[in-house]
Amino acid sequence: MSQHEPYKISVGSSSHYEDLIAEITFPKKAGLIISQEKGQGDFEISLHSLSANAADDFDYSRNVEAHKIAVDDILGSIHAAIAELRRLARKE
Repeated sequence: MSQHEPYKISVGSSSHYEDLIAEITFPKKAGLIISQEKGQGDFEISLHSLSANAADDFDYSRNVEAHKIAVDDILGSIHAAIAELRRLARKE
């Protein structure tokens, strides 16, 4: 991430989830995961701490310590991730 990119989005699958997820990484080793495990279009957000030994690796076993992230950055990243999840969603 450059200083002009407040977040990075990665959309894909994970063994921890049944459907596609969006991982959003922020500076200061904080990240969000947007999933839709409850049903198509029903998005949940979880806040995670990134592993100390890998810049973009999520630690799924514990919650993040308190971090301050600008609301505009959070909202922008969430909207972009949901748009990408909808674009790539499986067709039923």
